[in-house]
Amino acid sequence: MVIVFLYVVHNIIVMSNHPVPDKKTVMICDDERDLLLLFGLALGPKYNVIQVGSGKDCIDKFIKEKNRGNKIL
Repeated sequence: MVIVFLYVVHNIIVMSNHPVPDKKTVMICDDERDLLLLFGLALGPKYNVIQVGSGKDCIDKFIKEKNRGNKIL
């Protein structure tokens, strides 16, 4: 039951993931969906969070964000 609830919360966070200009951005890269969820929920109130599920996707996303002029911690 808890996993289902967290999954629903996670989908809401991802679907409404509009970066807030005043917040710094962090990128979480992990192939474990539960860890992405956990860190996303923990860091979301303070940071814009980008979650990526693989190493290759992480590098691709980092380069894409860097080319846009965004800084990622």
